[in-house]
Amino acid sequence: MPDLEREFARIAGVRDCLGRRIFCSDGGFPPRHTWHARAPEQPFLSELAESHMAALLQIGPEMQTPLWIVVLAAGAGTRLASVTGGVPKQFWSIDGGPSLVEQTVERLQSLSVPERTLTVINRGHERYVDTLARGTSLGRLVAQPCDRGTATGIALAVATVVEAGSDAIVLVTPSDHGVGRPRLFRDGLSEGVEAIGANRAGIVLFGVEADAANADYGWIARRRVQASQPERIQDVAAFVEKPGPLEAARLLNAGAVWNTMVLAARASALLDLYRQFLPELAEALVQLSHLPVDRRDTYITELYGRLPFADFSSDLLSRARGLAVYTWPASVGWSDLGTPARLAYWLESSPCPSSLSAANL
Repeated sequence: MPDLEREFARIAGVRDCLGRRIFCSDGGFPPRHTWHARAPEQPFLSELAESHMAALLQIGPEMQTPLWIVVLAAGAGTRLASVTGGVPKQFWSIDGGPSLVEQTVERLQSLSVPERTLTVINRGHERYVDTLARGTSLGRLVAQPCDRGTATGIALAVATVVEAGSDAIVLVTPSDHGVGRPRLFRDGLSEGVEAIGANRAGIVLFGVEADAANADYGWIARRRVQASQPERIQDVAAFVEKPGPLEAARLLNAGAVWNTMVLAARASALLDLYRQFLPELAEALVQLSHLPVDRRDTYITELYGRLPFADFSSDLLSRARGLAVYTWPASVGWSDLGTPARLAYWLESSPCPSSLSAANL
């Protein structure tokens, strides 16, 4: 590396997405092409601190583990139909700019690379994907014949990860939520992923501190902090899906958090869940991995024709044990944007509502 380039990197503090300085095996800095280019309006020095790893996410000094991102964009997305004009919510743009799914991928792009980003859609959504801005990368599209629930969509993506040949860490996220402070959001994701990589946690869910007794959110009740766990990572005591108003008020007073439906786990941990609670689906994935590539579309179409609807939260997570939850502060500005009223509130209160140009505030 030229002396000027080395000095610039030293001053900037080139780091991985967990905030550690990046050094190559020869003691130098990584090649310049692995640094993350940013739009001119973004402060370059601060953005170098979020340089994405071109090949690996650094989990700890003793190991390197690839991170895969699974973006769930296969839902009907009808809850905001009165606002979106019938366009599925994830493919809708708040202000004529990038759609919610594009914003989701952009928000996470410093944590992995497009080759390890899987966006799960339905085949009927391909026409919406085709209308996205030219050059937009949703990573690798995983197209389902139809929607059979989040458990099935996640399973299809996990099969791709497992076939890649490593017990990678998988980060699963909805595609249609709002996040007011993306950098704080990513910091939390990195902390949860690091806990998994260091074997301090198996499956980490991500919640946000509740500031209202919302009865149509999912809630996570937490156990007390264990000495071996980071401060913001605690054991899960229970799930409560869409409680009534009185129960929501009780959960709020008890310190329960809103469930964002974001989670991270090793691929093997997710497969274990499927084997335990949805064995038919687990077996179908094994069969899929053994098929020649040219036969898989036909197999998947037939499989989806006979599979029942399966929800990842109620059919798997609610029955699992040993889960952990990372909790963001309310100031992260998260919302599921699930109703016109919540959308309006988020737009009014979020520090960076909607635009990709604000993706790194």
